[in-house]
Amino acid sequence: MVKHLKRELKLKGLSDEDYRIVKRLINLKGQLDGVIKMIGDKRDLIDIIVQLKALKGAFTKAGTMYISEHLALVMKVKEEKRPKKIQKKLIKDLINELSRY
Repeated sequence: MVKHLKRELKLKGLSDEDYRIVKRLINLKGQLDGVIKMIGDKRDLIDIIVQLKALKGAFTKAGTMYISEHLALVMKVKEEKRPKKIQKKLIKDLINELSRY
């Protein structure tokens, strides 16, 4: 399935970096399905909490990867097309949004 998925995503123009992030998110979807099954199976609370913490950490890592890989590119494009005053506002807005992440 992964090879088929990669070929399909490449056809849609995803870069290798985006593919890695999408692959992580697909893995997270499987992990979430596992946690849902654990809850349905009435597994031990501590086991479920451990899995939820792992899921949260993996999701945060995927978000951090996406942000770090694309921030420089976004800033470069914006810088080339926008006046300096607007560029400073963009940087401020990005910092504010990231601080909430």
